[in-house]
Amino acid sequence: MNLLVFAMLGMLQTTPQNMFSIKCDLQGLYDEIAQATLSARSAKDVDLFHDVFYTSGWLFVDGEGKRLSWTELRDQTIETSMRQKFTSMRQVMQDVTLNPDGATVLINYITVRTIVDNDGKYGPIGATHTIAEVIPMRDTWIKTAVSWKLQLREQLGGPRTFVDKLPPDFENPRCPT
Repeated sequence: MNLLVFAMLGMLQTTPQNMFSIKCDLQGLYDEIAQATLSARSAKDVDLFHDVFYTSGWLFVDGEGKRLSWTELRDQTIETSMRQKFTSMRQVMQDVTLNPDGATVLINYITVRTIVDNDGKYGPIGATHTIAEVIPMRDTWIKTAVSWKLQLREQLGGPRTFVDKLPPDFENPRCPT
């Protein structure tokens, strides 16, 4: 009997090839979400990419532990996408843990923008700078019959800021090993 249980458990384990495929699928979704975020030009665009990539009960937990629903964040997300113009964005996976319903993924959420330093905060007043911010996040994905959906995003710390340089993992490979 014990042998049968161990044999069945062995079949449930993810093979290295399977894990590679899952990581590539998830990184591909992160890349698609980043591109959709960068190209959103209207409330309809934001709603569309949210419907495609996120569960209907998606939650965000901010750095102070406050839980926010999509209903609470929707207007802010739309306003930010209209106002804040990032030159690029990446969500780079750091670790993936599989569970029976899906996966938990640690990522670095990286945004890059160009600013004119009117206050002289980063050097001479009026100079142009590239600002990259990295925020660590933990995401909970669920696997549906046809796709992966993001169910929960938790901010794990405050942003690290890079001035006139990109963070090291910005250029990480698209499909992590």
